[in-house]
Amino acid sequence: MALMEKILLIFVILGAIEIIFLLILKNKSKASKRKDEEKSKSHDIKILSYDDEDLVCMVDNNLELEYGYRCEDKETYKNMKKTHRNIYIIIWFETEMENGGLGEYLFNPSNITMDYLQEALMDIEAFDLSKEYKKFIEENNIANSINKIKKRNVQEYSQFMSQFDFSYFNNLYKITNLRKLMADYIRKNIVNFSDLSEEELRILKEIDEENLSDNN
Repeated sequence: MALMEKILLIFVILGAIEIIFLLILKNKSKASKRKDEEKSKSHDIKILSYDDEDLVCMVDNNLELEYGYRCEDKETYKNMKKTHRNIYIIIWFETEMENGGLGEYLFNPSNITMDYLQEALMDIEAFDLSKEYKKFIEENNIANSINKIKKRNVQEYSQFMSQFDFSYFNNLYKITNLRKLMADYIRKNIVNFSDLSEEELRILKEIDEENLSDNN
């Protein structure tokens, strides 16, 4: 065999070996990806059995990673998936309520979410709170008072808080279990808070129903 033919044969063999090697790497990559997807699905399935507090905390962490901590960009809220926005702003609202009530929420940067809050409360079925919030905002022309806030100093805070009676709303908040309502809402919209598809969720529900039937 001529020298040139031998060299060409060597290149052909090396090329074949390289192709085989690449195919092996590709298959390993696919297998690893499937494994990661299965692991993710397994985690998402477990989400359905989380208690209320763990579920809300998990979603809170995920939303914070996606949208940032206490986002103050109005465009971000416009582009948020509605289910995400609902939970994101209610969690922030809840934090401010625990710190100082409705006045705290409306005075602080959290008021960037105020135009979405009434609908968000309605969507999670906090109906009384949603109704009272809308009434309070409209009757007291809150938007006008918020526009006067410039420095957020002690003087402005005192002036703002002294203008309104937040007691009824704050008391109503205290008897409303927002954590449970949020957890129920997340479960109803779990597809938007996990990697589960509608079909997978349907199958899981069927399995749960079958298990309940067997146990009964």
